[in-house]
Amino acid sequence: MNQRLLQALLRIAATPAVLMHEAGYTPDDWQEDFLHQATTRPGFRGLLCTCRQAGKSTSFGALGVWLALVRPKTDTIVVAPSQRQANELIRKAHTICERLGLPLIRDAATYLVLPTGGRIIALPGTGAVRGYTGNILADEGAWLADPVMHGVIMPMLSTLPGGGILAAASTPAGQRGWYYSWWATGGDLYQRWKVPWTECPRITPAYERTYRASVPAHVAAAELDCSFEASAGGVFRPTLIDAAFTREQTGLLLPDFTADAFDWGAEAAA
Repeated sequence: MNQRLLQALLRIAATPAVLMHEAGYTPDDWQEDFLHQATTRPGFRGLLCTCRQAGKSTSFGALGVWLALVRPKTDTIVVAPSQRQANELIRKAHTICERLGLPLIRDAATYLVLPTGGRIIALPGTGAVRGYTGNILADEGAWLADPVMHGVIMPMLSTLPGGGILAAASTPAGQRGWYYSWWATGGDLYQRWKVPWTECPRITPAYERTYRASVPAHVAAAELDCSFEASAGGVFRPTLIDAAFTREQTGLLLPDFTADAFDWGAEAAA
């Protein structure tokens, strides 16, 4: 290991937030806390619910580079709904490496290999990416299908010491899917960070007013306020749908759809 790389590792080993500072970024308070918790809490499971442009991709890029440098024996898998989106996280990590002056052993659109041998690999959120093992950084997680997260991505953590790291960042996509379920009912297993536009100093009040006046209210609530909105196009509220699958429906009146409820003779005569 050359002296320059050793000095860099000694500077950033404490936390990825130091890495961000070394690369010329000024992390927000929530980024500092997230990066610290992700790298010090065994079996970390974290959910970032953020507005657009809050800095979640930069946070993931910094975390990926830090893991590849400090814990190089375990791959870091970045997953997104499409390969193109996952590649953007590789680009963020590449920019951080450039700013730090770190040479890369391998440099491709879909993966990086750092001088320590640590790898950052970008994968699309499909069922065709089985077989990998590594820490998981899921970008726009609310848009990843349940079967992919449950049956493809989570098993990548199964053999990692302590359960590895799983962090998922997203803007809300309604009251549905694994991301909403983990956020709403996951209990203490998941640490949560909510970052609405008011906590992002790069978003101006002028932009917020223009955007909110230009889009439907439920879209602005999700994209700016990090609100899990019921589907605007749905016929039934999510609470009613959930109640339909329970044995007790307090206050829920359903029509009688038994065979005896219809006058079959009248139907035939019509």
